[in-house]
Amino acid sequence: MKNRTKLILFLLSFFSFSITVLAQNAIIDSLKRELLIHTKKDTVRIKILNSLIYDIYKIDMITTQKLIDESEYLLDSLNFKPGEAELLYYKGYIETMKSDYDKAIDYTNQAILIYQSLNNKKGVSYSLNRIGVAYYYQSDFPKAIAYYEKAAAMDQERNDLKGISSNLDNIGNIYADQGKYDEAILNYNKSMVIKEKIKDSLGIALFYNNIGSIYAEQSDFPRALENFNKALNIYREINNESETINLLNNLAMIYHYQQKYNKSLIYYNKSLKLYKKQNDKRRIADCLNGIGYVYKDQFKHKEALIIFNETLAIYKEINDRSGISTSLIHIADIQVIFKKEAIALDYYHQALIINKEIGVPIGECWSYLGITTVYVNKKQFKEALIYALKAEEIAVRLDFVDLQKGAKEFLSIIYEGLGDYKKAFLSHQQYKVLNDSLLNEETIEKMTQLEYEYKYQKEL
Repeated sequence: MKNRTKLILFLLSFFSFSITVLAQNAIIDSLKRELLIHTKKDTVRIKILNSLIYDIYKIDMITTQKLIDESEYLLDSLNFKPGEAELLYYKGYIETMKSDYDKAIDYTNQAILIYQSLNNKKGVSYSLNRIGVAYYYQSDFPKAIAYYEKAAAMDQERNDLKGISSNLDNIGNIYADQGKYDEAILNYNKSMVIKEKIKDSLGIALFYNNIGSIYAEQSDFPRALENFNKALNIYREINNESETINLLNNLAMIYHYQQKYNKSLIYYNKSLKLYKKQNDKRRIADCLNGIGYVYKDQFKHKEALIIFNETLAIYKEINDRSGISTSLIHIADIQVIFKKEAIALDYYHQALIINKEIGVPIGECWSYLGITTVYVNKKQFKEALIYALKAEEIAVRLDFVDLQKGAKEFLSIIYEGLGDYKKAFLSHQQYKVLNDSLLNEETIEKMTQLEYEYKYQKEL
């Protein structure tokens, strides 16, 4: 499943930024008042403008652009290098959110040159981290890790605990996307120790978010929901609207799994409204993918196909290869339903190539299962067996219980089609065990209990 824009095929990617935005109304109002009071066209006004840009861009892009224009106008007449570097960094940050990664990297590299001339190692470190995020969004994991490690080395040298924590999170996210959960959790736990030491509430919420996403990818939904709710409580306590909305996508996925489709769509649509306001193309596509997947499960196949084609176009526009593979698989799934096997097979193979290139095993597994579906429908059981076994190997190796269940179900059908009734019976029994482990009454009761407890805490 992602989307950190993920669970990795249907849930969104969870990553951390080098500096986390806390767009609290009180901070924004305070900066606006300062701007009204300090009308002199000097470096102080530039500092106020830049600070306001950083705090307001997620909720009001029109005002943000006006602030950027004024800051650039003042910088043209004042030789204020620290303010110029800061503005370039923020412009790079914003372009990353708008998914214009080339422009983001260009702005951030310009900021790095100025920070280096000023011997501002913190600015250099945070800028390196920002470039790492841009490469992460493009699923270029080797380059992303290289930049995170450069930033981490500088943070260690300066004993910047928050910076160290951020880079540990970012590297952990890449490991999680690659299905290397032990390494991911190791990085997250190291980061959590630092977050607790410096009392970083927002960072602690991020930890719960990241851990919850891993549990969700492993189909341990009670633990996923428990961690998502912990994160959500913190975001609401500190009045962080943007991160609350991001987390609602994760909860939407959980409710989707519970077949509470209307509730899932409510959360997705709330998020979509905010992302459109921010012009955050990547998250718009991620959110639409979730909505399309709900439509698919509601048997609204034509509506789902329209949405998946829309997300594919967006992911191609922003060069999000992980997102492209997700949409290709979704579209192929619908084409199977419409009995257009040739088109489906082509899309599954395209997705498989991408997932192998970027090193995302859960995506490989979904691709293999999709290809298996086509061959099973065509009763080409020998070909189906090859791909079903490949899917099973990945699912078992990475403990993807839901995908193991899918592979076993296919294997029971395939072995029966090949006349190997003993293996067919064994595979079906294994399928039943896995299915029961996901849907047993204890699990459902636990999820209901967690939801009740969360509502109770919210009322308090």
